[in-house]
Amino acid sequence: MAANWRSKLITQGAARSPNRAMLRAVGFGDGDFDKPIVGVANGHSNMNPCNAGIQPLVDRAMAALRAEGAMPQVFGFPTVTDGIGMGTEGMKYSLVSREVIADAIETAVNGQVMDGVMCIGGCDKNMPGSVMATGGSTNAVVHYLPIASAAEVEWSIDDFERVRQKVPVLCNLKPSGEYVATDFHRAGGVPQVLKILLNHGVLHGDCLTITGKTIAEELAATPDEPGRGQDVIRPWSDPMYPQGHLAILKGNLSTEGCVAKITGLKQRAITGPARVFDSEPQALEAILAKTIMPGDVVVIRYEGPKGGPGMQEMLAPTSALIGQGLGESVGLITDGRFSGGTWGMVVGHVAPEAYVGGTIAFVREGDSITIDSDRRLIQLDISNEELQERRAAWTQPSPRYTRGVMAKYIKLVSTASKGAITDG
Repeated sequence: MAANWRSKLITQGAARSPNRAMLRAVGFGDGDFDKPIVGVANGHSNMNPCNAGIQPLVDRAMAALRAEGAMPQVFGFPTVTDGIGMGTEGMKYSLVSREVIADAIETAVNGQVMDGVMCIGGCDKNMPGSVMATGGSTNAVVHYLPIASAAEVEWSIDDFERVRQKVPVLCNLKPSGEYVATDFHRAGGVPQVLKILLNHGVLHGDCLTITGKTIAEELAATPDEPGRGQDVIRPWSDPMYPQGHLAILKGNLSTEGCVAKITGLKQRAITGPARVFDSEPQALEAILAKTIMPGDVVVIRYEGPKGGPGMQEMLAPTSALIGQGLGESVGLITDGRFSGGTWGMVVGHVAPEAYVGGTIAFVREGDSITIDSDRRLIQLDISNEELQERRAAWTQPSPRYTRGVMAKYIKLVSTASKGAITDG
């Protein structure tokens, strides 16, 4: 099959003279119309440090594509940064931007009938095994599920628990460990972790990378074991924790499953009275007013994919709890998300969410709630009869947005247990 099997529809034949004229205006010459057209999705922006250094990578990618006989076409996509939007209405656009970016890239590639695309962005998401091994963010769950869906790979929220039981935490990294990203890089970084996983049969070495080589080929020169004299990356035989840190909890409070980061905790279970808040700002105000006591379970609801909308991260409330010395003694559950910097007895992605009538919507102030990471349990401690009575009395609140991109998102987005996707 010709490398330009798609783009020839706009570059070949007399009927496509107008199309070629447009392409000539952006630099195509006589010999370029038989070459494959490859899009370069450019996430460069000076809006945030995550994306500010991307342009040199894009320039090198463009040059490499030309050297290989392709015609690169660059286009941009929007970027939203949690670190700037955190704690404001802007944070609600973070997860929404994932769908907007995917739609923008799809629109450019298909609208211009490109043969391929190279996407260069500023934020990284890794495979579950790597996330487990490095002690990575709970956001891996909500992002990996839609990646699998887009690739038509069978993968559910329950598979994270299966992987968790097979892959130890190898890295001693903050927030639950001692070291930071620069220490991790000096100790061997992602290649070193991948090599350990490959050697122990939890990584598929035959998968192709962007270089055209397999993962096994790329890791051939990487040492089998981490270097001595450092405690950042541990060997498989002496991990930080024998199993992964992202536990999927279920119970009547989350029948579809929710996500807890359980490593580094001295107290792995809590049963206490619910302190109920219908938004993140309400919860933060109560925490800062020092009305939350040891043994309480804070409930922050109507912050899910539809209810928020956008499933914003609860970094401010969790940071406030840590700052008051309550990280080990107070539980927090939410249908929103958590930042990668969050630590403590926290459970996110509760599904079904409050806005669609999940059990979290029926929790009342003072109800007993149990979070038990060892039993993978999250439970509202009331009778089923009482739960059904509350369900029957509940009415769905009005949407927080009725126009614009957020209103569209509310109508389209799925449950968090399926990755909060908008096309399925």
